[in-house]
Amino acid sequence: MATSTTACEEVLVSNSTACEEVLSSDLKTISIDQKEIHPKSSEIKETCDCSNHMYKYTSFCINHDCPLCKQCIKKHTECCDIIPLEDAISNVKGSDGLQVIIQSLQELEENLKAIKSEKEKNILEIAEQRRNFAEDIIAIRRKIFDHLDVIEKQMLDELKEAESNESKRIKQLVQKIGQNVANVNDMYTTLVYMKKNASELQTFLEMKNAQTQLAQHEEFLQSFININLKKTYIECIIQPEFLNIKSLGSVTVLSKSSNVKIGRKQQKQAQVMMSPSLLSIRNIQQEFVIAFNITDMLSSISGVCVTVQDEYIITCQETSEIMLLQSDGSKKFLISLKSFGAFDVVLLSDTTVAITSGGKKKHGISIVDISLGKSIKFIKLPGQSYGITSNEEFLFVAVKGKGIQMLNKETLKTLEIIRCEITEGAFIDEYNGNIYITNSSENKVLCCDMNGVVKWVFKNEDILKEPYGIGVDGRGNVYVAGGRTLNVVVLSPDGAQHRQIITEKRLQMTLPRALSFDRTRKRLNFANEKRLLYIYKMEY
Repeated sequence: MATSTTACEEVLVSNSTACEEVLSSDLKTISIDQKEIHPKSSEIKETCDCSNHMYKYTSFCINHDCPLCKQCIKKHTECCDIIPLEDAISNVKGSDGLQVIIQSLQELEENLKAIKSEKEKNILEIAEQRRNFAEDIIAIRRKIFDHLDVIEKQMLDELKEAESNESKRIKQLVQKIGQNVANVNDMYTTLVYMKKNASELQTFLEMKNAQTQLAQHEEFLQSFININLKKTYIECIIQPEFLNIKSLGSVTVLSKSSNVKIGRKQQKQAQVMMSPSLLSIRNIQQEFVIAFNITDMLSSISGVCVTVQDEYIITCQETSEIMLLQSDGSKKFLISLKSFGAFDVVLLSDTTVAITSGGKKKHGISIVDISLGKSIKFIKLPGQSYGITSNEEFLFVAVKGKGIQMLNKETLKTLEIIRCEITEGAFIDEYNGNIYITNSSENKVLCCDMNGVVKWVFKNEDILKEPYGIGVDGRGNVYVAGGRTLNVVVLSPDGAQHRQIITEKRLQMTLPRALSFDRTRKRLNFANEKRLLYIYKMEY
């Protein structure tokens, strides 16, 4: 046995050495170009941990569309659709969903590039428009100067002619007066001489002759007293109206439909894939925080917003007043805007709010300094101004029969109008580039983009009648106050689903009207037209 084992070992050693020689002769060093490695490879983590609790994800909540760790799952005890993470990620790389997202991202990139190219072209176009209009303005100025030269010459000629004619007439009168002076002086000299040297008869005859001529000269003098004694002067009235011209015209920024064609090949697939997140309205939960009774402070409530200091600005359309309500329910101040109206309100900055005029004759928005408790400015708009909202850059105002008037939030300069359907008493909100509008006369809620193109319309009179105040939360869910149905309804971001979350039976509501959503604090603020303002904490 020993001999056999030794022989085997020798064979194995021999074969091993031979293999090493073969392997060593065939091995080559391969250099890896680091540039071929994807730039994001360093960011891909081998483990995916919960950023809040630093535990590994173990489950997935379909209702909230999010992965959960063992700590997160404690907050989802009431969620009925929680599955193991392995089931959620099974074959994800080969799934249609991943392919849809990849194709959607490619499509999105193409669309964004097309829009970018269009906007860059638009910059060149408006620059060319500016140059053309500048040339037109200069041409108009030249025409005005030429016209002024013509009318200036006409007036100077008229002035010269008036002077010449009147001077000629006066010179003729002066000549006649000179002749009469000479005659009178001659008669005077003759009579004085004859009185001293002539006979009585000669003096008598000369006196009679002087009497006749004296009557003629007196008549000539009387004609001057009656007519020609008046002093002549030239009056030149210069029309100053042209000096009041403040502008040669006006500059307005308008918008029209773009020629960019946006691809939507994956839209239907994406909607199907994203359906779990849309189902999240079923899990929206509300928690009552507080209710304020404002019966003795304001006669009604038409609009409401929250300040940085967690105080409430409330508008009263009925009396054209606004009130600042402190968090303890006490009134800080009341401002009358009877000349301008007070329909809806939105926060502009830490110290200022904008108030719409509603149906008042003066159409526009009042800017109120809440730190001073007074109105500081009024901005005219082209029609009755109702709902108002804002984002970081712009102010949006619902103008009846016109559309959504945009203003620069910092300068408050009016920009273009988004042409869309705006009826009397319409409320609006903005979120993620969409405008949400209520139409109480037709019992519907609309969502449109920044070009005024309607994306969806919700109308269900069994659930929502006379929709008034509207607000959007941080996930795009839309909350609407139903004036006739006495409720608050939440709509999914695509308008396809709805749910009644607050009803008249629970709160004894009477015409809920004002509504706003505080995205910072996740709070829903809404009020009956009379008496009560409700505050709810929302979880979504």
